[in-house]
Amino acid sequence: MTIIITKIISKARQLVDLEMLDMILFSLSSLYLSIFAVSKNTLNKGAYGSWLVLVLIAGMACLLIKHASSKLLIVSVAVSSYYAVANSYITLAINKNNSRFTISNRTIQDMLLSLAALVSLLILGVLLKKYLFKKDYQSNRGIQVILLSQAFSVLTLNSSLFKTVIKQNDYWPLDSQSNLVSLNLFKYSFCSYMLTFVVYYLIVTAFIEVLSKRWGLRLALVTSLFLGIIFNYFIQAGITAYGDFHGAVIIPGATLFQVLVLTLFFVLVFLLINNYIIALFVNTVIGALISIVNIEKYKQRSEPLLFSDLKWIKEIKFFLNYISLTQIISIILILVLSGLLIYVLYKRYFREKILSALYLRLMSIGSILLVFASILFVFSQNKDGEIKKGIPVLSSVYNVFDIDWYGLTTNARFQSLSFVWFKQVTTSTINQPSGYSKSAMQKIYQKYQARAADINKQRHQRISDQTVIYILSESFADPARISGVQLAKDPIAEIHHIMETTTSGLMTSDGYGGGTANMEFQSLFGLPKYNLNPTVSILYSDVFPKLKFSPAISNAFSPKDRIALHLASANNYSRKIVYNKLGFETFIATEDSVDKPKHLVRMSSSYSDESTYDNILDQLNPKRSQFFSVITMQNHGPWYTELRDVDVSLAGLDQSETDSLQSYVNLLSITDKSTKAFLSALEKVDKPITVVFYGDHLPGFYPDQVFKNDEEVKYLTDYFIWSNHQTNKLARPRVNSSDFTSLLLEHTDSKVSPYYALLTDVLDTRNSDDSQLTAAQKQVASDLKLLEYDLIEGKGYINAYPDFFKMK
Repeated sequence: MTIIITKIISKARQLVDLEMLDMILFSLSSLYLSIFAVSKNTLNKGAYGSWLVLVLIAGMACLLIKHASSKLLIVSVAVSSYYAVANSYITLAINKNNSRFTISNRTIQDMLLSLAALVSLLILGVLLKKYLFKKDYQSNRGIQVILLSQAFSVLTLNSSLFKTVIKQNDYWPLDSQSNLVSLNLFKYSFCSYMLTFVVYYLIVTAFIEVLSKRWGLRLALVTSLFLGIIFNYFIQAGITAYGDFHGAVIIPGATLFQVLVLTLFFVLVFLLINNYIIALFVNTVIGALISIVNIEKYKQRSEPLLFSDLKWIKEIKFFLNYISLTQIISIILILVLSGLLIYVLYKRYFREKILSALYLRLMSIGSILLVFASILFVFSQNKDGEIKKGIPVLSSVYNVFDIDWYGLTTNARFQSLSFVWFKQVTTSTINQPSGYSKSAMQKIYQKYQARAADINKQRHQRISDQTVIYILSESFADPARISGVQLAKDPIAEIHHIMETTTSGLMTSDGYGGGTANMEFQSLFGLPKYNLNPTVSILYSDVFPKLKFSPAISNAFSPKDRIALHLASANNYSRKIVYNKLGFETFIATEDSVDKPKHLVRMSSSYSDESTYDNILDQLNPKRSQFFSVITMQNHGPWYTELRDVDVSLAGLDQSETDSLQSYVNLLSITDKSTKAFLSALEKVDKPITVVFYGDHLPGFYPDQVFKNDEEVKYLTDYFIWSNHQTNKLARPRVNSSDFTSLLLEHTDSKVSPYYALLTDVLDTRNSDDSQLTAAQKQVASDLKLLEYDLIEGKGYINAYPDFFKMK
């Protein structure tokens, strides 16, 4: 009996030793093939020659056949499918800005042949054991998993996708190494091999758990990675614009960064809900919504979905304007049916928790939050546009050539949307200008106090002695400026006539298809957006709460004579909070306000301009000097009207865009007539009244190709300043929205404060090319930036001189 037991133990040891030897040989072969792949793709040579590679591949194939099993075969098919989809979507994401890129048939064939060869080896192993050897060699499950995981690692590291990834590597440079087995080559190869091995080990074990009907943490991790890869593509595809930047179609590491961020987020949702099927549904809905909203926002405004936009979730009614009733019903039906399906699956198959132990779950959640906090910390430590060098992935994505001045859309396109979100949260609103100090602000006060005194010697009026009406006309911009637009007649003939007789011109907008609140902010406060960091999105939410003092033109009027009017929700863009802090005692809005409009006539997707004008006339008091801040809504998208007073055409539009253009142009015609009637009514009022009328941005339905030869037109709208008591036409052909108050004061011959003396000098440089500015004009621009920084991020030194902002 003892002899039998001894033989059994000896045989078992021999078996274990053989399996361990198989695993070691397979692992060493896999590592060598990884080094071979890296060296061949970077140096166009394979270390030690290709003949050894063939020997190793043959040996690995034999080991796979030896350890094959039916279950391993099923898992390999599932992992192959996972690999094929993930590989394709990552490849597409990396090349999305490359107009010449297509996934070639050769690439697809190579990938499918590699996967087919691997699966075929396992099929051969199963068949040999069943029909030739007549017995099934029962390999250790752990050994099987390790071998299969390493096999997929080798396939990945020899794929065309990995060739692209290697070329983007700047952490361990390989192209400058003369020694084939240099330290960088080994480190890069080994880390790539280990990383892919760990990933595939999780994938393989997760699918094995699925076969056992277990829905645990590994499956949640693998699913999160898959969702991260898929939604990374759809998010980035929504903001695609073909072309490179400094030779790169995407910044090295950007795709990896966003995939990791999305993966961690999805894992976090899995852990918070702690049920696989419910969390999968929630993650899919979140990913789909972000992708869809990002696409739609980019279509409308040429701007991606930003972190600051998330505050609009509570204003769901605003977004419903962009969705048809059919779409709403479809979405509701899909969600309801999906919810019912998820409920049934949950009840029958997915009751298991992802993690049963509460402490493990909390530790896992805490770990993910710590990673996000670490990224935020690293980003917050940026200096002069760069973070600390040598941080894997983060440094390569962050520390690139300066593209910030191109704006958030370019950042998102080349560095990923999630990068922009992190940067937006961690970047200051405005960088500290050189020379900023308490004494510098004192000098600015003294300089412009004297400048105001000089200007006021030539001015005779006070703006507080008349009524001022600021009218932001939603999406108002002459369509005749757009290349290719054919109009049967001028849709804004009356306004063009007005512009010929009074101060008027073009306004440079900061946005396309959107940005209303930013134009409104700049016109009220005189603080230009161009001095701020590109990560700033909405001035009312990103800048206004930080102001040490609010230098609004409305301060020149009594609080009871300050009136805001907007035929939409008062909460949009936090306007209710803003106007309340500015001391407006009256805010007329259709929702979320105490004061309600008396006149409401539906027009297109909102209310007519005539309704807005009638509500202004109701509030006019000839015995008081009032200030009105008015935002119209008639020409807000989507656009539709049955009126066809003006025919218009533009080649290259689809039917939806053609309908939008046709409706929009005819809505402008209605605005034209309503504005003429409104000004005629003001002429009859026995009180000096001045109207500042301007369009905030172009509508967002024009295709990009119409701006191909003149990008500037994309950001030009029309403005005029009109008075009922005088005719004055100043030559100001091009202005910024932040110039309106200084221009208003000039138009009305009104005295200025030191602050508006500065803005008047800024206005005088507006139509000069930056390269042609004199030293004095450059100093004026510098003074404004110092002041803007002091008010927003600085110490507020200017508040020591309260008369700096007071009108004379």
